[in-house]
Amino acid sequence: MRIFFVFPVTLYTILLVQVSFLCTGYRLYCIRNHTEGAGKIYNNHYNYNNAFAIFKPYMERTMKLLVPFAEGFEEIEGVTIVDVLRRADISITTVHLGKNPVTGSHGIAVTADCFIEDVDANDFDGIVLPGGMPGSENLRNSSAVLSIIRRIHDGSGYIGALCAAPLVLGHAGILTGKRATCYPGFEDELRGAEITGDPVTVDGNIITGRGPGCAITFALEITGIMKGNDVKMSLKETMQVYWDL
Repeated sequence: MRIFFVFPVTLYTILLVQVSFLCTGYRLYCIRNHTEGAGKIYNNHYNYNNAFAIFKPYMERTMKLLVPFAEGFEEIEGVTIVDVLRRADISITTVHLGKNPVTGSHGIAVTADCFIEDVDANDFDGIVLPGGMPGSENLRNSSAVLSIIRRIHDGSGYIGALCAAPLVLGHAGILTGKRATCYPGFEDELRGAEITGDPVTVDGNIITGRGPGCAITFALEITGIMKGNDVKMSLKETMQVYWDL
């Protein structure tokens, strides 16, 4: 009797786990590709929440982003990106380019988690660049930063850049045919891009923002893309962001 009872239960459990992982994989695929299926998988009570709720904590993979700090970065942008995305339970690793702590363009020093040469692009779902000057130029002049951007882009990962930092994406050669925005005066550096002039622009896996005043909107847009609109709007309410997104 023991063998007869254990075997069906064990087999049923294995099948449930397999189906659960398939649903989660499909949801992540939909979110990355901005398709309607993401909402259907996640929000339908009968289709996901009830059937697989017991497995949800094990199925949800933590999304990981890399945020490089270069000397002369814009402090509002760098800290806002890290803060907002961590509030959304996105894992953020900050890296420096050789000097740590890293001093921003207004004299505020920030200690990064590790050296950029010690990270592997394959371990991350994306990279987000704070702007500022000369921080953006220092990012552009880093072969390690350009290499990571290209590798993540080639793997269809998320690429974000704010203020002057989209110039780094232009230099990396990933903006051709893409819509993008940036701080006024840097448009010519966004090689091959269609400049929108909007506060935040999303084109596929590339998210760009215009300046320090757009930092919260920019970070919340990334949150919505990576975690879904419900998380984005919940965070907007919690943070009392009163302007429209």
